[in-house]
Amino acid sequence: MLSEGGTDSKIMNFNVADVRDAYNLAEQHIKLVEHHEGLAFPPVNELRYAGQHLCRALVETDDGVKEKHYQDVLGHCRRASYDALEILLSYYLEKCIKFQDDYRQVIITDVLQSYLDDRKVLNEIKQKSMSRDRENRGQYFAEVQQDGEIICSISERWENARPELNKQVEKERRKSRQWVVGVIVAIIIGLLAFFR
Repeated sequence: MLSEGGTDSKIMNFNVADVRDAYNLAEQHIKLVEHHEGLAFPPVNELRYAGQHLCRALVETDDGVKEKHYQDVLGHCRRASYDALEILLSYYLEKCIKFQDDYRQVIITDVLQSYLDDRKVLNEIKQKSMSRDRENRGQYFAEVQQDGEIICSISERWENARPELNKQVEKERRKSRQWVVGVIVAIIIGLLAFFR
């Protein structure tokens, strides 16, 4: 059994601190997703499985089986982090796509000078995410985490531009209404002049 005062935290080749750190990291990533998306089932399920293996390991007497359970705990915690980061990446990509759709009728670069560069970066990340090597989990995790930070930064920058872009949208609507009213008035004046 593992305890503070008793046994060493090292069981065979397994370090309990690694499990704690992986579990805490996965939990942090899941909290990020919950903040933006609501409950994220795949990462939560992975942590649930990790907890099941941890419980089994704590009561197991065979060191080999115990080691296997600890390795499973670590694997489930890591998969929970991967899943949470993938969900977060998708969330921010969708948010950026919605932004582009919301302002498709406006010249965005008048307000957001970085917009064209940001779009280029987003397209590169989309391409990378489709061709990522999912077998090398360490590298994959690092890339997804880095891309997530970049997309989050772009999304925040774009969201901060919304108030000014909304002003432009309203300005364009007023121009359109004025034009329509002008055309209607011109037609009415033309008809009145024609029928006099």
